[in-house]
Amino acid sequence: MFGRSKPVVLFAHGGRARKRVPRWLVLLLIGIGLGVAGVFFVQERVLPPRLSSDASNKLQAAYEKADSERIRLSTDLANTSKRLEAALAERKRAVDESANSKQTSDRLRQDLASLVASPPRGSAPRAATSSTTSCCRAIAPRPPSR
Repeated sequence: MFGRSKPVVLFAHGGRARKRVPRWLVLLLIGIGLGVAGVFFVQERVLPPRLSSDASNKLQAAYEKADSERIRLSTDLANTSKRLEAALAERKRAVDESANSKQTSDRLRQDLASLVASPPRGSAPRAATSSTTSCCRAIAPRPPSR
């Protein structure tokens, strides 16, 4: 029961049989080796060369310069946008003021024409002559030509 059920085999070397390295471990180590070799091959042959420290410093300085220029341009854009909005608001205000001024001048011209064309109270009506219409034209400004 507690004894050995198999006989002990002795070899000519005088010891027990040596155990071999498992096949899965050999395949794993070969795969790792091929993977490392593949990475080195790709880095050396396919990818662009590595930068030297001097080239890396130059590249970093150029990036920082471009980034500061981008920030400056974005603030300039914001300032220009604000100035544009202010100019558009000023233009709109000027157009509205001009339209109000034109309406006022047209209303005053009509009032003046109605005063000149109507006879004074208590007098006989008279026909409008060319002198009264030329008088109104001389006083009233002409509309701007487009």
